Amino acid sequence: MFGLGKVRCILCDHRVARKQALAVRNRKGFAVCRRCVERWHANGGTCPTCHAPLRDPQEAGIVLEGKRAFVHADCGALHPTLV
Repeated sequence: MFGLGKVRCILCDHRVARKQALAVRNRKGFAVCRRCVERWHANGGTCPTCHAPLRDPQEAGIVLEGKRAFVHADCGALHPTLV
């Protein structure tokens, strides 16, 4: 009713329930909604830094400086975890 239990997605700026979001490890108050994660996977999961698709053993991460986007964890990203 008052927005309690909701977080703001740092990529699309929508407020979503905590259950529908991933927190960014070591950054309090930063979260990414599952819709953004699914959209990124549907578009091929390409890393904007190295322009390579995400492979199964690779871990995805989030870059907050400049244009906020999903990248490979190896390309200098923060790691999302379950809220």
